Amino acid sequence: MVVYEGPGDVFKHDEGILLVPVNIDGIMGKGIAAYIRATYPEVYRRYRVMCKDGKFGLNSLMLFEVRKGLKLLLIPTKHHWYDVSTTELLEQNLRKLVESVDRLAASKIYTPALGCGVNTGTLEYRKVRHIFRYWFDRIPNDVYIYSEWR
Repeated sequence: MVVYEGPGDVFKHDEGILLVPVNIDGIMGKGIAAYIRATYPEVYRRYRVMCKDGKFGLNSLMLFEVRKGLKLLLIPTKHHWYDVSTTELLEQNLRKLVESVDRLAASKIYTPALGCGVNTGTLEYRKVRHIFRYWFDRIPNDVYIYSEWR
């Protein structure tokens, strides 16, 4: 269930799962994905290989444990890096996340406003907020939504 929704630093947490919006081209060029590429180069290398080999698609989720207690879950929000995100893909992958939440083994989930990056995703959080709330209010995990990333 959503326990926090508002501005903040999605990277300030040491345990739980951090959702990372990505494309399936294997490019982490802007925003949160670029930060992950710089901070966790092994995650980036493995993500690129999976994309190039066609093993990571629009309906895929990719989980990495980056240190004890902290995991990154890559979640596609678009096909190509230059595409805009769609509400259909956002909802489809949030549904997939909710359906697999028991296997993720974390009590807390931290997410930016997936698909709402400035010049990257272009969805407006105020218009897709109901999608986040609909899916995240259905799980027992504490969910922190950072609608404005700092």
